[in-house]
Amino acid sequence: MGKTWRQYTDWAKRSPAMLRLADALGRGRGRFRLFDGINPPAPPPIVPDLSNWERRELSAVWIGHATVLLRLGG
Repeated sequence: MGKTWRQYTDWAKRSPAMLRLADALGRGRGRFRLFDGINPPAPPPIVPDLSNWERRELSAVWIGHATVLLRLGG
């Protein structure tokens, strides 16, 4: 019987060469960092204006992914 996936991943976590490779590829960022400069993301189409944030009764700003900042009733 061959090795299980878990045995391979446990070995990779302890291997200095694998950790260096993971750092080069962007470990923890979910994407390959060495390709960042090829096709950078477009700037956001609308930038929120927070200048009167404290004077508004109800405000919502999408921060990103699953994060929304709400201001309710002051």
